[in-house]
Amino acid sequence: MVTATISQDEDTIVQQIQGNRSLILISSHKNHSYYSYKAAFDENKDLTLVLMPSSASINREIGFLRSINALDRVAALTSDLFPNQARKLISDIAQGNFKMFFLTPESFLYWFSSGFNSMAVEHYRKLSEDDLGKQVFINSQIILGRISRLVLFDFDLISRKNTVHKPKYLESVNLLRELKKTVLAISSNGLQEVVDDFAKFFPETPIVYDSLRLNNISLNSHFCFSRLDKQKKLLNLINNKKPTIVYVSQNEDLADLVNYLRDKLPNRQIKAFHKGLLPEQRAEALDYFFKDPNPVFITCSNLMDGIHREDLTQLIHYSPPISLQEYYREIHVLTTQKGKKAESHVLFCEDDFIHRKTKSAIADRENLLIDTNKQNHQLLDWLSQKEGCRWQHLEQGMASQQEGKCGICDLCMGQKPAFFGSIFSMLLKNKFRS
Repeated sequence: MVTATISQDEDTIVQQIQGNRSLILISSHKNHSYYSYKAAFDENKDLTLVLMPSSASINREIGFLRSINALDRVAALTSDLFPNQARKLISDIAQGNFKMFFLTPESFLYWFSSGFNSMAVEHYRKLSEDDLGKQVFINSQIILGRISRLVLFDFDLISRKNTVHKPKYLESVNLLRELKKTVLAISSNGLQEVVDDFAKFFPETPIVYDSLRLNNISLNSHFCFSRLDKQKKLLNLINNKKPTIVYVSQNEDLADLVNYLRDKLPNRQIKAFHKGLLPEQRAEALDYFFKDPNPVFITCSNLMDGIHREDLTQLIHYSPPISLQEYYREIHVLTTQKGKKAESHVLFCEDDFIHRKTKSAIADRENLLIDTNKQNHQLLDWLSQKEGCRWQHLEQGMASQQEGKCGICDLCMGQKPAFFGSIFSMLLKNKFRS
């Protein structure tokens, strides 16, 4: 069992990543893109292959690279490209036009797996009866020869059960190991079973933990007796005229919430951003989010990938997040510049977890979700904490080793819940576990 880990600051981690050795990094979601960027564009590297589980996750990274004006050096070979587009892209990569390219496991296996054994090569050549097919094969071999580093995103996928992308991902990782190239494997999950599985693929490879702590973000949890109580609490929070995002779940009655806030705050402009909007309405909503001095923007967390505002200082989870890991990823929309304090608030009541428990039980019976109850217990424990430091409790839940209180969360500031709210939250924890 692997137990040795290394805790490093950001500068040291970047130096290790840019060094010529393999590394497994347990990292915050915020820094995943940053670290892969550092790995790919180091001047000593030729070509970096980035393996990601899905086209959706690749699009998320493309959003980050667009924000730093690096798209001219990046290619994405996803399974939704037409064959002629994919062939053209492979030709461009072989000619050295890009420094980094993203692949789904399916795309990697389809276009490149023939280069790993003689039987597959012969089979591929028989299929490639025309000159175009032969050229694609030649280009794929050139690309495999150009690769100097592999970046394997979401590597904790190897430890999950019954997930859609796992079989192809495992097959791809096994083939990529045969290239014997420098590897940066990145995961947001540092639990022991994940670390042990890392060691099976890359024995004696350093495992480095990135710090989770964002010291200028204050974490706050609020127990509410009812949905009406949640609405009132939300009203008080957004009445302070800060740029604010409000996250709601897919099943939340968005129209009812927006109407309530507009009725109570007639002088504040409040907009919702959701999938049902027409293109011109989405553009109008985004224009409001970026240009209004104090926007109140109500949306779902999965719609905010690649959307960032520099002075965003308040995030409110009107619906609890799916898990602590998702919560940590979601708070990175907040401004984290020095000297600017940002606040995260999670509102929850009994109804949120009764609904979630029912949904979890159905999903578990159908083998669609694994460890859902464990994640919910972990999240509920974190929400119901009454003493200590909110950041410390978060880090313990995510297997981080950072020490020291933040000094700015609700627990550090002594903002303990009211007596009845405290008692009721404990009853809720026991009820949810039963």
